[in-house]
Amino acid sequence: MLSSFWNRLGSTLLDRWLSTAAGALLFWGLGLAGAAWQVGFTAFATRASSAFTDRPVALRAALLVGGLVLVTGSAVVVARIATPITRVIEGYHWPALVSWPLVSWTAFRVRRAGSRYQDAWKRAEDPARGAAARRRALDRAMRLELWLRDFPVETDSAVSVRLMPTRLGNTLRAAETRPADKYGLDAVVCWPRLWLTMTDSARKELSAARASLDGAVAAWCWALLFVAWTPWQPLALPLGLAGAWAVYRMWAIPRAAAFGALVEAVFDVQREALYSALRWPMPNDPAAERVAGQELTAYLWRGSHRPDLVLTSRPPVQQGPVSSEGQDPEQPNPPTVAAPAAAAD
Repeated sequence: MLSSFWNRLGSTLLDRWLSTAAGALLFWGLGLAGAAWQVGFTAFATRASSAFTDRPVALRAALLVGGLVLVTGSAVVVARIATPITRVIEGYHWPALVSWPLVSWTAFRVRRAGSRYQDAWKRAEDPARGAAARRRALDRAMRLELWLRDFPVETDSAVSVRLMPTRLGNTLRAAETRPADKYGLDAVVCWPRLWLTMTDSARKELSAARASLDGAVAAWCWALLFVAWTPWQPLALPLGLAGAWAVYRMWAIPRAAAFGALVEAVFDVQREALYSALRWPMPNDPAAERVAGQELTAYLWRGSHRPDLVLTSRPPVQQGPVSSEGQDPEQPNPPTVAAPAAAAD
């Protein structure tokens, strides 16, 4: 029984280590392979083997432990900086000389796509056109609508306030701003309170989606760091840049879209619990809800001294039979509250 336990424990630890250190293993392994290719794999293997076997046993063990520490430590460092690196990739803290042209170009593309979207819908609804032409116009309108959903809607058409300089930044910013557009709730202000009202399943789904996004960003970091092997292998430069671009386009952006969709969904289905937990009156129609959401956001950010503001009363607590130990036998133990997740980017 104990041997089975230790086998399962070792397998679990190995799986976790491999999931964390996979990028580091690939980085160091490909770097050594590139260096070996320069001098020849046979010659490199012969030199490395003789240099290793000629050392004392204690030194060989120290080299193995040192290599393991190097791989694990580098993997941990890259995993820890994944979240701040995500902010940089989004476009935060960029110099205006770099971000302004990109934001302007993105704003032009969004306006052009919006105009084409309106034209496509007009053609799709035109009864004078044939069924096939209307179907093609409808398909084009749907593709444009899906593309536009990855960009935040500007409140002022003359000034680009919400747009970010990168596609990843716009994807996450669009998810942040849609709760404000629909419900008047600022995602950054309301997120910590909303997190405390979520169910455990919702928290697990969000945490898994965020971990997947962080993993994609970590893979992007490793691909970009691969350029450091260029002095020993010239092909490292194009391979590293191409790998970083591929990870960004095919892994990071889809993961950001999935995480953003979950953030929006949480506001869609859990905002009533937020109103109830804060004792804020829940509006009855969408127009009033948007105004109420803006007032609730301001209340959470600055507080309020309005004498006319009336909070709702809490529902009465149902008292059941109390056991001899003084605890309600039907009342479950208080759930363990997890630490709030990072605010939506």
